[in-house]
Amino acid sequence: MSGRSGKKRCEVCLRGCSLDKGEVGFCGVWGNDKGEIRPVRTFTAIAQAVDPIEKKPVYHFRPGTHVFSVGGWGCSFHCVHCRNEVVACVRESPSQCLVPPSAGIVPKLRETGCDGMAWTFTEATLWFETVGRYAERCARDDLFTIVLTHGAATRQVYRRLLSSGVRVWKVDLKGFSERAYRRVARLENWTRLLDNIRWLKQNGDHLELSFCPIPGVCDGEDEVRAMGQWVAKELGRDTPIHLLAFFPARRMRHIPFGDAAKLSRLRRLLLYEIGLCHVYVPLSFHSSEVTTYCSKCGATLVERRRLGPPRLYLDDEGRCRICEAHTPIIQTHGHRSAKTSCVV
Repeated sequence: MSGRSGKKRCEVCLRGCSLDKGEVGFCGVWGNDKGEIRPVRTFTAIAQAVDPIEKKPVYHFRPGTHVFSVGGWGCSFHCVHCRNEVVACVRESPSQCLVPPSAGIVPKLRETGCDGMAWTFTEATLWFETVGRYAERCARDDLFTIVLTHGAATRQVYRRLLSSGVRVWKVDLKGFSERAYRRVARLENWTRLLDNIRWLKQNGDHLELSFCPIPGVCDGEDEVRAMGQWVAKELGRDTPIHLLAFFPARRMRHIPFGDAAKLSRLRRLLLYEIGLCHVYVPLSFHSSEVTTYCSKCGATLVERRRLGPPRLYLDDEGRCRICEAHTPIIQTHGHRSAKTSCVV
């Protein structure tokens, strides 16, 4: 879209940079090239790995499977606590690794024992055209695609990815207030991304959230309570939330590591005060904080361990073995998560 001064507005993310010819947007990926908004460079993979799906973290979709994790450079947030600063907060690709082209990705996934791809490390939606090509190829062979995102791409980008075959979304919340988003990501009018998250929940097959309570920024009980209330009302109480431990990085190296006891308290707040069903603390030494329980009878559904694959206690139809209640766990690709009723 053109502005009054002849500039072009980028419509890839909610930041909506207005760019003169030759100017590059905040993300470092998209720019005004001779009057057209397009990527200023071609996609370059900066990292690849074979990971358990639980590492993303995604707990309720195909537990125990592995994904081929890939990421490109650049990001439209540049968070002050970013742990991937050397690849996210740059203007050109700092490194390169060889990833097969989309036409050859299926043999690579089969070779590495992966059931899908995960676009991670940086903001995947910046490369939505590339991600879409790979997702389409994977979908034809019944392989799934997970996109990790901050939720602040434009609706047209998410719609394009959805139409390409992306069905699993992990959205990383940076806080739950205008103050937090200004401080962490320099984003104004942050509530616009909540509309995106609601839309992804309604239109995708599966959605999980993560949230890092940064000390002194977004770790207050009132802010976490507001997040939980919104999730319960708008997404449903069975939506999984992962509380991530803060790690000192980038411009927040002076802040101490996140307090494990604080994460446990916030988890209890979301579970017992708000009434959410599935709140996790990944990498916790307390097994109860990474285990999935039946929201009806309290029986263990998925037991996760620090070493080894998770153990599933579900019947052949994905129901609780004890009370036969439907569960939110998706064990096979190609169907939606069952809606569950939570007993608090």
